Amino acid sequence: MRKIFVTGLFLALGTPPAFADAADDCSKMSGDAGIFACDTAIRNDPTSAVNFHNRGNIYYNKGDVDRAFADYNRSIELNPKDAAPYVGRGNVYFVKGETDRALAEYNRSIELDPKLALAYRNRGLFYRNNKKDDDRALADYSKAIELDPKLTVAYNDRAEVYRDSGDTERALAEYRKSIELDPIQPDVYSNRGAIYRNKGEYGRAVNEFYASTLIAPDNFVYAWQLGLVQFDRGGFKAASVSFLRAIELKDDPYTMLFRYLARSRENEQAGAELEANAGRLKTKEWPFAAIELYLGKRSPAATLDAAVKPDSTCEAQFYIGQWQVLKGDKSAAEAALKIAADTCPKDFTEYSSAVAELKRLKR
Repeated sequence: MRKIFVTGLFLALGTPPAFADAADDCSKMSGDAGIFACDTAIRNDPTSAVNFHNRGNIYYNKGDVDRAFADYNRSIELNPKDAAPYVGRGNVYFVKGETDRALAEYNRSIELDPKLALAYRNRGLFYRNNKKDDDRALADYSKAIELDPKLTVAYNDRAEVYRDSGDTERALAEYRKSIELDPIQPDVYSNRGAIYRNKGEYGRAVNEFYASTLIAPDNFVYAWQLGLVQFDRGGFKAASVSFLRAIELKDDPYTMLFRYLARSRENEQAGAELEANAGRLKTKEWPFAAIELYLGKRSPAATLDAAVKPDSTCEAQFYIGQWQVLKGDKSAAEAALKIAADTCPKDFTEYSSAVAELKRLKR
């Protein structure tokens, strides 16, 4: 939530080409309709491994990993030389935290079919997310792309490695290639927008996040990200609208804080709304203290005292700095915001917003 990039997921494998005709009634379906179609296909031919594999994929994508696992097992029992179900079973093992068994499944899949692109891609995610081995992850992503140049997710994954290594230009090139292959990818626009936001290219960032919200209007994260970059850009009225949409989707204290700040920068009386919003929160843990600061129920010093973790301390400095901005105390605001910019992790929203605010104060 605090970070501004959207990361990828392990993917279920689609129907292998050799079996496509045998399972046309459920291979390209999803959800309950797909389950029903696969059930019918299995009743018609209970010895078809691919029907169980397809139903396993649908269960996996629905989040029912136990049923997915059972179907992948049955598919492997019926056809142990088919590489695809091993990828699915590896995904389930990874979700369950059995990471060594997940790696063994991906390796087995690649042994059976060295040209199975998604097996390399998912193994790359394993190396990156579990082993923190970006070199091996990058090698697997690149191999997946070599085998299937239209595997869009692999470009996104490779972009993340480049981005985190500081090579943002190569990351942007990967995102661009992915969007060329499939323009309906809100997470890719979101990640590209985050790069532009960190670069201070707010106009381009707004366009990217806006694209994400058009594709997925009910996604909290995209509405939140759009509001943040509008705020950083100084478009407080537009930001307040985006934050309102985000709050409609999820009661999040950070969004409530930024909605208050955006409205206050437009000289609107925002305290009553903030108090009403905060009343719906189920906990008074951080950043509730920052809400109390804005409601006049806590001092800056008491706000800092409530921020007991290092990351919370940097956030507290940001919200205190914004409080000083609203009070018109430029020097105190600069001091607090400078601490936030110096101490917040660079993938925190408060870091980017502190940097943007400091630039505004120097104009």
